[in-house]
Amino acid sequence: MSFERLNTIVTIVMFGGLLLLAFIKLANPLGINRRGNFFFGLFLLLWASFWMEEIGSLAGFNEVSEPWIHFLQGLQIFMPVFLYLSIRFYANPGNRFDWNDARHLIIPSVFLLLLWLKVRLPEHKSLLVPALIGLMFFQAFFYVVVSYLKVKRHRKNLVRFESTIQGKDMNWLDYILVQIIIISVIALVSNVMGMEAPGLVMNVVNLLVVFTVAYYAIGQKEVFSNQQSLDDQLDDLDEPDAKQKRMTDKELATIKSRLTNLMAAERPFLDSNLNLVKLSELLNTSTHKLSYTINTGFQLNFFQFVNQYRVEKAKELLRNNSQNYTVLAIAYESGFNSKTAFNTTFKKLCGQTPTEYAKAPTS
Repeated sequence: MSFERLNTIVTIVMFGGLLLLAFIKLANPLGINRRGNFFFGLFLLLWASFWMEEIGSLAGFNEVSEPWIHFLQGLQIFMPVFLYLSIRFYANPGNRFDWNDARHLIIPSVFLLLLWLKVRLPEHKSLLVPALIGLMFFQAFFYVVVSYLKVKRHRKNLVRFESTIQGKDMNWLDYILVQIIIISVIALVSNVMGMEAPGLVMNVVNLLVVFTVAYYAIGQKEVFSNQQSLDDQLDDLDEPDAKQKRMTDKELATIKSRLTNLMAAERPFLDSNLNLVKLSELLNTSTHKLSYTINTGFQLNFFQFVNQYRVEKAKELLRNNSQNYTVLAIAYESGFNSKTAFNTTFKKLCGQTPTEYAKAPTS
């Protein structure tokens, strides 16, 4: 099979896969992460549009009109913006648009103006084309950085709010951000060197990323079920200044004692969906007081605090496994929602896997 035919097959599969995944995210049959999925679906549609001309040629449309190409280019400039907005609403489903969001239209507006000048002033094409290409690369790198920072902040907030982060930390978005950088660098180097980008290599890389993204995106869990603004819920959870006290020592000691008793008596850590709000309701206190107590009184974040109880429960079951539970069964019995999360957390806290711990001789 020739490289040209192989490239054709890869292109068709990739284009079809992106369209199908975009439809699934836009239709959102599970009804979760609504706005995040909506903007991610638009991002995928624009991603697929980069192969529209090639698909049209394969379908027998030998010449694609220049106005149609300009129309697609005018839409494609919004691709990084839609990716950023999808990450923003995945991380904070209750977030609202405001006038500050108009800044996301600055680069697309400049690009559309330059594109219009390119059409109206063809004699200046040699100046306008490099400007358009440079603006596209700048925007791609800029939004990759901004999106990465948004995901990083989301993960930091997650461990302060949730006891289970697997499936909610959006690690699959890293594949997209890395892929955008790789493709942009290859395309930029090719343009600077005056070479044609390696089509088959680029398309194979894209196809692998599409399958990876599809696997994780389809199984994406609802990141935050509470649709109120996450920023509002986390406003009081900011780590206090070393000299700043949120409550008296007596109140801190009282809540700390009540919390310790609650964890021992009612064992809420066995609920894999336990979060800061649920635990604060069980303790009949506010989320910011509970968070302060855990951070200051135990010197832990919420994720660490809850999972240390789960690990201790798992160690108990591993030591006294008279019913011959499997590792997965012990994970569920201890409050974990998956074997992967169980193994990762257990090894981080104990320095060995659950299996290694079970086989180790007891002292």
